[in-house]
Amino acid sequence: MNENQRRGRHDPEFELIDTGIFDENRYFDVFIEYAKVSPEDILIRFTVHNRGPEDATVSIIPQLWFRNTWSWGLTDFKPELFAVNKEIIRVEHRDLGSRWLYCDGAPELLFCENETNYRRLYGSSAMEGFQRTALMIIS
Repeated sequence: MNENQRRGRHDPEFELIDTGIFDENRYFDVFIEYAKVSPEDILIRFTVHNRGPEDATVSIIPQLWFRNTWSWGLTDFKPELFAVNKEIIRVEHRDLGSRWLYCDGAPELLFCENETNYRRLYGSSAMEGFQRTALMIIS
């Protein structure tokens, strides 16, 4: 951002490629494809290509999340996630009913509530009504 602020109106915008981050082709291409069989049945495929010269590890973090209406007082329930086994997650929602997430390859599952602690971060609770909860799965 500082580099773009230093540039004048007639200079080109400083791009990510200009940083040198892609030198020696040390990056990953990540492709995410969606196939929708029906409104209730969606397949998501992640394809990752290592463009670097050596083997390297990358973590993909797909997420399930719900709009946080319970902290705002608009609803009196929170959706819940349950690990049925290493490849299946059951989602329970009062209005949507049961939903299932099937994972290929038995990934490591991580469940957390990701609400911002505005009092700790900013010393104020003024924004607490605008939080959203992300429920994450790490594979």
